[in-house]
Amino acid sequence: MKIFFDFDGTIVDTSEGIINAALFAFKKYGYSDFSINDLKSKLIGPPLHNGLKQLTGLNDENVERLVFFFREYYSSQGVFENNLYKDILKVLQYLKDRKYYLNIVSSKPERFIIKILNQHNIKDFFDYIGGAGDTDKASTKTEKIKNLINRDSKKYFMIGDRAEDIEAGKENQIVTIGAAYGYGDIEELSRADFIVNNPLEIINLFEETNATKKQN
Repeated sequence: MKIFFDFDGTIVDTSEGIINAALFAFKKYGYSDFSINDLKSKLIGPPLHNGLKQLTGLNDENVERLVFFFREYYSSQGVFENNLYKDILKVLQYLKDRKYYLNIVSSKPERFIIKILNQHNIKDFFDYIGGAGDTDKASTKTEKIKNLINRDSKKYFMIGDRAEDIEAGKENQIVTIGAAYGYGDIEELSRADFIVNNPLEIINLFEETNATKKQN
C-alpha cells in the first residue's frame, strides 16, 4: 500500500515559523498586519504566492517582493520554528513496520521539507518527498499522486488537513483521510472518506481496515 501525506498541518505544525515569516515580510514591505486566523487560513497549505495574493490583493510583482521577504526570514529561522504533532512519530513507525510506502506531497518548497524532516530525524520514514520549487511552480498534488500510482491491486490513501488534499485524492480516485487536527475545519474536509481528530486515530483506522479485510 502507498500512503500520501500532506506536510504542513498533517505531519508537522509549522504555523509558528510561517506566521513569524509573514509578519516579518509585511513589516519589511510596510503592509498592515492581518489577524493570525487570516494568516493560518491563507498561508498554511496552499502555495505561498497564491496565499499572499489572495490575502493582500496585490499584483504578482508586489507579491513576489513579499515572497522574497518571507523567505529571507523563513529560510534562516522560521523553518526551524515548528513541532511534530503529538504521536505522529508513532503513526509513522506503525505504518513503516507494516511495510507501507510513505510519501509526502506538498506545496511547500522541497528544500524546507527536507530541513524539517532532518531536524526531527524522520526523513528515512519516507520513500518519496515531493514538494515545490522555490518559485512554487512544481506540479500540483494531484499530478504528483497521479505520477506515483498505477491501477493495480494495491490500495492508496491520501492524508491531509486542507480541501486541496482531499480534492487531490478524489481526482485520483483513492481513499482520502481528513486530518481535522490540522489547519482546515470539518466543513473543508467534508468530502473526505474518513476524518481523524488526532494522529493516533490514523492507527485505529488502519487497524480497523485490516480487521475488516481478515473477516472478508
